[in-house]
Amino acid sequence: MEDLTATVDARENTATTGRGVPIYWMNGAKVADNYADFYDGSWDQRKCGNQELGQETCYGLVWTGTMNDGRKDPTLFMGSPVGHMRYAGILSAGTGIS
Repeated sequence: MEDLTATVDARENTATTGRGVPIYWMNGAKVADNYADFYDGSWDQRKCGNQELGQETCYGLVWTGTMNDGRKDPTLFMGSPVGHMRYAGILSAGTGIS
């Protein structure tokens, strides 16, 4: 199986292009009105999210490998051979996913 993160942008890999639909935290709270809001950082709220099994997580950082517009970072993408990856500080207002 091919490692798609090295060749495919996050917005393509997650089908988050175009106008889009609202995006929610796993606890049910709405994050963004649509894909553009999600990528530009104009989120409705920035609180701790929940992990898959329901545990609250409040690290404030997420590993994205992507830039604010959903394109992969040219050198710091997931699976990057340089051994580093781009991250985002999701608890700070005005910041996107990069």
